[in-house]
This record gives sequence, C-alpha cells and structure tokens, in this order.
Amino acid sequence: MQRQQLFWKMMVQTFFAIPGLTLGSHAFSLSLEIQKPTNINKPGFLFAHEDGNESVLLVTSFAPFSKDAIFEIKNQSAKNPAARSVSLITDAIMWPNEVKALPSSLGAKNWVTVAGGFLVPGKGQGNISLLNLESGKVVKITHTPNVFYHRVEWHDMNHDGRLDIVTARANKPVFGATTSEMLWLEQPESLFTGEWIEHSMIKGPDVFFRGSDLNHDGNVDFLAAEFFGKKLSFIHQDQNTKEWKKSIIDDTIGSAFDLSFVDLNLDGRTDVLLTNHEKDAAKAAVFAFEIPDNIENKWKRHTLLTQIPTSQGGIGQASPGEAIAFSPSKALESSKPWIAIAGDGSQKLWLLEPKNQDPSDWSYNATTPLETKSTIGRIEITDFNHDGYKEIHVPAYDVNLIYTLEFHE
Repeated sequence: MQRQQLFWKMMVQTFFAIPGLTLGSHAFSLSLEIQKPTNINKPGFLFAHEDGNESVLLVTSFAPFSKDAIFEIKNQSAKNPAARSVSLITDAIMWPNEVKALPSSLGAKNWVTVAGGFLVPGKGQGNISLLNLESGKVVKITHTPNVFYHRVEWHDMNHDGRLDIVTARANKPVFGATTSEMLWLEQPESLFTGEWIEHSMIKGPDVFFRGSDLNHDGNVDFLAAEFFGKKLSFIHQDQNTKEWKKSIIDDTIGSAFDLSFVDLNLDGRTDVLLTNHEKDAAKAAVFAFEIPDNIENKWKRHTLLTQIPTSQGGIGQASPGEAIAFSPSKALESSKPWIAIAGDGSQKLWLLEPKNQDPSDWSYNATTPLETKSTIGRIEITDFNHDGYKEIHVPAYDVNLIYTLEFHE
C-alpha cells in the first residue's frame, strides 16, 4: 500500500454469520473506516486513560539518539485532525514503555506508573516511576543500575492490606549473558516519599507477565513470557516454604512476547492469548493456551496465526507485537472475541475474526486492514466516542503517525 493512500479513508467490509444474535438478518456487516492520522514523534506504545472527566490517549515516544517523552492526545477519535490536541506530559523518563493508572483504592488521581528502559545503548538505565499526568512530576522508585522494565502489576504480596508493585527486569549487555528476574516492590506508608523495598522472587522472567490465582490456592501466581529465555513459564509460591518456584509450560514457542488472560472460545474458562516475536515468518505466531484444571498437566496449545513476515529492515526486527482480544461492537459482546494484533516488524495491523461460535473450533479469518511502511507499536482499543463501536488506535513508529480505525455498521 502506498504511504500517501493512508491519508485518506478506506473501507474494509467484513460479513459474517453469528448464530443466536437477534439482528433481523443472518448476515451482519461491519465497516472499518481509517481516519486521517495524528502526527506525533516516534509513537511507541498507546494506552487509554480515564481521568474522571474525559478519556485521553497516552503515547510513549522513544528513540536511540533523541529525547524520550510521554504525550497526551485528546479527541483522538475525532474525524478532523484539527479537533485533536497533543500535549507533552514529560520528557524526564528514559525510554518509557508501559503506562498504567494507579489503582483507584490508592486515591492518587491522575497518577500512573511508567516502566522504562531498553537494551538500546545509552537507554539501558530504566526505572519504575510514578508520574502525575497533570503536573508532569516524576517520582522514581527503583534505582538499580543498568536494567530495564516493561510492565507493572499491583498485588498485595505480603498480605498487609497495601497493594505492592510486581515487575520484571533485565540487563542485556553487548557482550555476555542476559540477566533477568521477577521482583516485587513493597509499598511504603508514604506512597510518594517512602522507600519501596525490593524483594527478589525468581530468575528468568524478563519483559512481560500476567498475574492471577491460577492454581486456586488463594495467592497470586504469574505467567511469564520469557523473551530471552524463549519460553512460557508458571511462577508460583510454595505454600509451605513460601519460596517462589518456576515450571515450564512451553519452551518451543520461540521468543515469547506478550500475553493476556481471556476466554477466547466462550466455554466459560480462562485461556491465555500469547504472541512471540520472531524474524522467521514460519516461526512468528499468535497462540492460545487452554489452562488445565491441574496446572501441572500439559497445557493444550492452539496456533491462531502464523506465517507473519517481517518486512521492516534493521537489526533485531521481528514480528508480531501484542495481541488484544475485543468485541468490535456491543451487539457482539456475547460472541467470541475478535483479536487485533500489532504487527510490529510486519508493518501491519492484523485482525482475526472467529470463523464460528463452536467452542471446539479455534480457527479464524485473518485480514490486514492497515498496512504501513513502519514498525507498528502497541495498539489500543477504545470506544472514546461512546457509540457502541470500537476504535483501534495504531502507532506507526517510523513515519511518526497514529491511525484510528473505527468500526461501523
């Protein structure tokens, strides 16, 4: 697709039959309308944020030889780019990755956590920071040198009634072995001025992970997508010794990237949606894992998409990025979710539409409604205009653009 074509609207028609939906027809049509993009410097990760008054899109921006930043976009879903407003929140955080609002129970309105740092030379000093979106104030709560972070989750790890931060970090030197670990940061009595004491949990987890009580013992467990370790691992605490242990779910998936918990086939059970990050198209894939009743049993794996080519040039380019399960409209919320996939080095947005509603059928129709000449970073899915139809926001990193694709009937 020629790059200038992306500045104009294009329609993608999708027709599918949904058993059990009362729509007055056996066919339900959706269109995807691509709006004129927003210009912003090097958009990497996108995150929707609700501040109580309005919804905004937060954008992390980073590059090897320039200042890193976090921007805020208001009215990103407006058809006219002139109705959108972009403002800088901070440029004081090194290589900002995932941004996440503080839990409402902490009473810290408009504060978020930012996990920062990357393996790029000069950007390897990452931190976990608290950021005020109104004032731009930054409070760094970790100080370990030469490590980078990508994600934060909040869990009460020591059962003292205060939520703590769980994260993973890694160090990737130019020469030598990668080191990585999962750890938790104990929330101090004073959220913004106290010392967050670090508690190491286990070696191995490095980039992305998710927490949930998977073995139903009343304590949080974690699944870690080990990028450098090339595996999906289960992290849990021994009930007797309280020691953290790790078991391998799958070590044949390549460089594991991101994951989420979602009931993909609507059988009433939570599944794991996982992507890897590989340059070889035959290895690059999107997977689903069925979580067994007994975690120690074999996890059934389904390959939802593969043969994802990496067309972006440069060292370390691979595909895909994160996958997000979602319902395109309110009318489809009781049906199997669709899956939107940030193509990363494939330079595309991928959409997976379930072929049918049979829980035993894991097949999808794959389309690429947006193709660019750029790496695709972390996408976000919202309903900012509250019309009952989702919007997919897509950062095209190398061409400094953010696209919004809107579903309509």
